[in-house]
Amino acid sequence: MNMNQDLRLVIEKTQKLFKSNIMLLNYGKTTFMQFSSNISYRSMVDTQSIDCKINLTSSIKFLGLTIESSLAWKKTY
Repeated sequence: MNMNQDLRLVIEKTQKLFKSNIMLLNYGKTTFMQFSSNISYRSMVDTQSIDCKINLTSSIKFLGLTIESSLAWKKTY
């Protein structure tokens, strides 16, 4: 399996879990991040082939901590 197939499988399982618990996933607020210590090595994930629109992001703020996909831990302001 490649990354696109893995992503599709995870989304399908997540949708089933939410549906079985009578919940909805807010795709407008849902993003994913691909972690890599080497930016040139990063593989491209095709989000267009997936039925729902999930945006790729390079950084996200979670509980007051900004997490970057490069895992560089550089201090930025």
